[in-house]
Amino acid sequence: MSLTGHNGRIECVKFAYTDDFVYSADDIGIIRRWDLNSQTISSTFNGHMKSVRTLDFNPSGEYVASGGNDTTVR
Repeated sequence: MSLTGHNGRIECVKFAYTDDFVYSADDIGIIRRWDLNSQTISSTFNGHMKSVRTLDFNPSGEYVASGGNDTTVR
């Protein structure tokens, strides 16, 4: 499987705990949520002004947080 859709360099990838999604983040501040069943982008998040360096979920898998080189957590 290959998922194509970022214009920037991929900085991190994280599988969701509770569903069939994977999240990817790039060096221009874009986060994408991919539906693994359909192999398509299901959501795009544009909150960071610089590279997204990390993604993680809360213990129940309900929320995802991102940390970026713009010194913010979203």
